[in-house]
Amino acid sequence: SPIPSRYPYSGAATLRHIETPLAAETVAIPTLVLYDSRVNVSSQYSVNSNVARTYRDNRASIVRINTVDNVGDSAGSGFIVGKDGLIATGYHVVKDASSIRVRLENGKSYKATVRDLDVAKDLALLQIEREAPTEQFPVAVLEAATPDAPVNRKLVALGYPRSVEVVHVSEVTAKSNETLSHLPITGGLLAGEDVNRVVVKSVANVAKGNSGGPVLDADTGRVVGVVNLSNQVDTYFNPVEDLQRF
Repeated sequence: SPIPSRYPYSGAATLRHIETPLAAETVAIPTLVLYDSRVNVSSQYSVNSNVARTYRDNRASIVRINTVDNVGDSAGSGFIVGKDGLIATGYHVVKDASSIRVRLENGKSYKATVRDLDVAKDLALLQIEREAPTEQFPVAVLEAATPDAPVNRKLVALGYPRSVEVVHVSEVTAKSNETLSHLPITGGLLAGEDVNRVVVKSVANVAKGNSGGPVLDADTGRVVGVVNLSNQVDTYFNPVEDLQRF
């Protein structure tokens, strides 16, 4: 499976944490802490903070993606971008999958199919097979555009690291835009991947399972990128323009 090659972390988690008010002014949110490989660690945020608001407003639109291929089972993250169940994620999350199921934050599970693939940008669009034609889903809103690099913005990544049962937040510090061909990529490039495309280099603690999840501007609560690949030093994400063009 291509996902572990891009995410060197390993391990599994069974402990389930739910966002729980600790006091009138603070809330505990499941967090991946920088330089800490544990999951299901809760960090305290002000109830009215941008991070807490972004988590609260977007967690229902984040999905866990479980796939089966000829190698075995894999998992990643994605996010709903259409009320009819259109999902954005990474191509390598669903590459070669013979079956795909998505699990919503409320625990409901659906079969999904590939609607389109952008191998060059490592992006994919999936479609939830709805229980009824009128069924609708909460969506994450895309930012209209991002600057050359959102260096001075408060960013967060949302996803399901290591197939945990609850959405985790990771604080992200963007550093610069870089060309993919210049990056040290663990496991190598995917066949057909565009080495000349530009991605955003950042510092963030993401783990196997976060791939395909959104990076959001905590001030606006809107998606500014898609988690693409990571090593033990840096995390890279596609700018939102790539997804919008797709």
